Amino acid sequence: MREHTAHTGASETAARRIAGWVSGLRYEDVPPEVVTAAKLHALDTIGVGIAGAVLPGEAATARASVALFARMRGVEEASVIGIPHRVPAAHAAYANGSLEHSIDFDDIDTDSRVHASTIVTPAAFAMSERTDADGRQFVAALVAGNEVATRIGMGGPIHFQKHGFHATLTAGVFGATAGAALVLGLDARATTNAFGIAGDTAGGLNAWIAKGTPNKHLHAGWAAHNGILSAELAALGAEGPDDVFEGRYGLYEALTGYADVDMSPVLDSLGREWETPRMAYKAYPSCYWMHGALDAALEIRAQIEDRLAEIAEITAIVPSPAVTIVLEPRETRIRPLTPYGGKFSLQYSVSAMLLHGRVDLNTYTEKGLRDQAVLDLAATVEYEVSEKFDNGRQVYPGGLEVRMRDGSRYVVEVPEPRGTEANPMSEAAVAAKFRGNAAFGLGDADVVALESALLHAEEPGAIHSAAEVLRRVRER
Repeated sequence: MREHTAHTGASETAARRIAGWVSGLRYEDVPPEVVTAAKLHALDTIGVGIAGAVLPGEAATARASVALFARMRGVEEASVIGIPHRVPAAHAAYANGSLEHSIDFDDIDTDSRVHASTIVTPAAFAMSERTDADGRQFVAALVAGNEVATRIGMGGPIHFQKHGFHATLTAGVFGATAGAALVLGLDARATTNAFGIAGDTAGGLNAWIAKGTPNKHLHAGWAAHNGILSAELAALGAEGPDDVFEGRYGLYEALTGYADVDMSPVLDSLGREWETPRMAYKAYPSCYWMHGALDAALEIRAQIEDRLAEIAEITAIVPSPAVTIVLEPRETRIRPLTPYGGKFSLQYSVSAMLLHGRVDLNTYTEKGLRDQAVLDLAATVEYEVSEKFDNGRQVYPGGLEVRMRDGSRYVVEVPEPRGTEANPMSEAAVAAKFRGNAAFGLGDADVVALESALLHAEEPGAIHSAAEVLRRVRER
């Protein structure tokens, strides 16, 4: 993780610096490994969106946005997963972004805590459809959006969270703006204006955490939608402040109280270092703060599989930021109130992993929440904050200690969960995850066609071919 402490260290504002880079970025400037990563993350994201669109009970709030925009119709510009007709691009991006964030299976950048792809992919896809953009522009827009969203998030990820904001919307809207501006071909001045306009829409309250309400799904939709509108307004001549990030009224001071965030370390690396390949895939459809503990639980289960009834107590080993997200308040974590709340309960999730050897989409259902054996075990889970894990690096470490009735102990610590840069998922594993998710809403031939179109997005007609398949998504 880069160290950074919103001034830029120079007279040029952060928005101008970023806009200059975005407006000048071309597909040919992006290293091949970054291109591959961008397409794989888009593939993963769209597969998650398909599952969210059709699984019963998983994403009712996100699907409300689909129903809303299907009813509103409007100019036919871009496709929504599972709707046969097209809708305005900003509406399509809202609906698809919400679906792609709805089952908590989408990727995350560990340095910034931004779920970048679930914002950037729908915005870039919708705008590429609307403008009939070259597939290379689409890929460049993915990269631009990912790089901008994560860097804005790096300026204050812990500060956003401490002050009640979800960085996926707070920082992510600028990624969607960057991708949309690139597809529209905005120059540096117009792109700067777009960032200034987008600042007015940055937000995303974490009030959903207390009771596990799924309006969090809509944060990605709002970011994608507002990013497109910000770029479209700038293209029509609307203006915004070029110091949207710095100073007394800038993003960081307004939302966190920290006016002196030094963005120069992350901005100086634009075009030289790339965040897109470093974004982490999710192996489990739950909050990433518990994935280290889930990996540890799976490893411990392999050692005690024939003695599960002898478990006496469990202690989760966590970094301090995990406490308020996945461990407290205890009463709604040991007995989650909703399936979505279960995705933010470490106690429930590690207990399900220990007893069943898996945590998947079936874990977080009404039926799953009634599994009394899991709930009884969850009630035994305590936690301790590890100083070793509180080292400032946002790699989402975790561990587990399981104590048996005979006094024996099993302890596993996971510094980096599966899917991170240091503990990666292979390209084959990401593709397999996509196929498993896409199969909920598509037949075999369409799954193959969609995968091919997305992994060869640069080829003529690939984006439109992918869009045609997405409009055919239905519950199988």
